[in-house]
Amino acid sequence: MSICERKDEETAIPESQYQKGVKQLYENGIHRVPNKYILPPSERPNITTTNIQHPSFSNKHNNTLQLPIIDFADLLGPKRPQVVNHGIEENVISKMIDVSGRFFDLGFDERSKYMTSDMRAPVRYGTSFSQTRDKVLCWRDFLKLQCHPLPDFLPYWPHSPHDLRNGKYKSVVHRVLVNGVKSRISVASLHSVGFNSIVRPSPKLIDEMNPKRYKDTDFGSFLEYISTREPKTKDFLHSRKLTS
Repeated sequence: MSICERKDEETAIPESQYQKGVKQLYENGIHRVPNKYILPPSERPNITTTNIQHPSFSNKHNNTLQLPIIDFADLLGPKRPQVVNHGIEENVISKMIDVSGRFFDLGFDERSKYMTSDMRAPVRYGTSFSQTRDKVLCWRDFLKLQCHPLPDFLPYWPHSPHDLRNGKYKSVVHRVLVNGVKSRISVASLHSVGFNSIVRPSPKLIDEMNPKRYKDTDFGSFLEYISTREPKTKDFLHSRKLTS
């Protein structure tokens, strides 16, 4: 009976609902992650596992639990630095998380005003990576705000929540783990060249022995290219390769 119920729940989701994002699916009452968001086994990360004894399990039948063990500290070595909050004041972090959460708590009608596939849009709300093309969707919703120069883009930012627009924060490199109990908010500041800026190798690196191998390209073309591909087939560099 439980299998039939899960199958009915899966088939009852119209394709159009996936385009509205993860939060909208959740608010419509799903009880498990749909298959649309689950990669086939051949495309999942290959994480080494080891048998460990879980303290909460009885040893009566010598039960063991398979859990992945990844020690990132070992990757950094014994002299790894410890950085807490990267010099950002706690109240700045808490305010950023709070206002971001309140944006995603807005009704879909308000959030969808900023939903677009245009990667050049000053404000872009969406889901997955390329929600109209991905065969397997990413379990995430996002809000991207262009911000440099700030006076040019600030007028386009959402008016709600009203305090989403005052203050700055520093860039940080981070890893993200999905929380199975509650939602997680990640705030990233991405730095890149302008859409019309040309990317090419330095002339000092090119000579007869080391000729140019790729075409010059602008950043806008790169973004347009990857928006038409699934994440696993982002072969833009190959498409710019010069023939010998």
